[in-house]
Amino acid sequence: MTLKMNKTEWELIVKNFRQLGGIADNVELRKGQFGRGVFKSNPERKSLIMTPENVLIERNNVVLNEGNIVIKFDPAMTREAKEFAEYYYNLFSWGNGGNRDSQSFLKQITSLPTSVKNALERHRFIDKRILNYRDNTETVLERFIDERAFQFKGKSVLVPMLELVNHSNYSPPFRVTKNGLETPPGEAECQEILHKYSGKNSAMSLWRSYGFTAKSIVSFSVPFEITINEASILFRCFGQQEATTNENNFYQINPQIVSIDSFPVGCQSPTLPLAQLISILSTSRINLDTTKSLMIFIQTLNINAREQILNDLQIQKDTHTSVLSKALKYEIQLIRSSLEATKKF
Repeated sequence: MTLKMNKTEWELIVKNFRQLGGIADNVELRKGQFGRGVFKSNPERKSLIMTPENVLIERNNVVLNEGNIVIKFDPAMTREAKEFAEYYYNLFSWGNGGNRDSQSFLKQITSLPTSVKNALERHRFIDKRILNYRDNTETVLERFIDERAFQFKGKSVLVPMLELVNHSNYSPPFRVTKNGLETPPGEAECQEILHKYSGKNSAMSLWRSYGFTAKSIVSFSVPFEITINEASILFRCFGQQEATTNENNFYQINPQIVSIDSFPVGCQSPTLPLAQLISILSTSRINLDTTKSLMIFIQTLNINAREQILNDLQIQKDTHTSVLSKALKYEIQLIRSSLEATKKF
């Protein structure tokens, strides 16, 4: 049964968090349009959550004991920080429905039609290890951590309190400081505190990573290999479903092969995908008409791949399938908009 949070429990969490050096100014938990979230207690004042480094938990130090989260010994954590983290996760996070949400997502994935699972893996919309989910608490814990992990100083960590903040593609990202991780400066008119989980997410990668989706700024291509006869070049994309951290996203193995990890095919700035392709092929002496035709082919390929999955999902009526369908539709809409821009360029 999901634990209901009362005011006294929240006040105790905040008090203990502050004693450990955390900041939780002008914040309270409420239900909003994104479900449970963090809101300003006083709409007229600024708010801030800052989780200090001494409260961050390395993911490998999180284990289960009789169904409860336990933090393994870590010389970097005091006894007080360890006790706080265990209380927090077992009352507010893992023990407040987070474990069941993670388990439900994994079970829904394994119940998908075989054709859908094969397509999701083939198009790199989901990791093979998730498709091979085994129903045990260790796997559920791994998924739970995946959904909540932040990066700090090169480590994957859990971040009490800050993890309660919901995602918005149109909010600034959380901030990494020398002291820890904190919420971005909030807008005066926004009552719920929001941040962008990652600037690299598409609608499909949000679904894969967190089990929800939202309209996103960009959609990325499925894998492809295309021979450009005019220049005797093999152009291939590996289908990474989020922006690469490498500024030089593409590399040329030899003059006849151009490879790219991720490639935008739809964008709220509709002409960006074509501009990106022009840039990638700029040294290959390929004329604009050929580049446009190639872009149209790639965008059509991506629309068709998503529409085929949607067609195969028609027999599914559960909540997680609905979220997956919504993510696919968001991406199709975005790609179609860019396709029209490509045709008019």
